[in-house]
Amino acid sequence: MKKVLVTGSQSYIGSVLTPYLNKNGYSCIGIDSGLIKGCLLYSENDVYTQYKDTRDLKEEDLVGFDAVVYLAGISNDPFRNFDPKKIYDPVRKHTLKTAKLCKKLN
Repeated sequence: MKKVLVTGSQSYIGSVLTPYLNKNGYSCIGIDSGLIKGCLLYSENDVYTQYKDTRDLKEEDLVGFDAVVYLAGISNDPFRNFDPKKIYDPVRKHTLKTAKLCKKLN
C-alpha cells in the first residue's frame, strides 16, 4: 500500500482528498496547521492529522512516504487585507523547501 502525506489536509481540497485516498487503497496521513479546524465544510474524517505548520517541516517528517501532496497555504483573501508579498511569497518559499526535501529523499 502506498503511503501519501497531504499537507493542508483540512483545507477545501484536502478535506475531500484525504478520505478519498484512504478509501481507494492508499494509506494517507495529513499535516495541517489547524487554522480552519473550527470551520470545516465537511465532518471530520478518520484520516490521522498531525497538527504542525508546514513551515516547520523537516526531512524526518517526510521519511517513509511514497508521495507528498502539497495543499497547504493561504488560498484566498476575500477582504483584500493580506499583503501578497507577506502571504503568497512565503507560501511559495515553503512549498519549494518541501519539494527540495522530497527530492533529496527520492
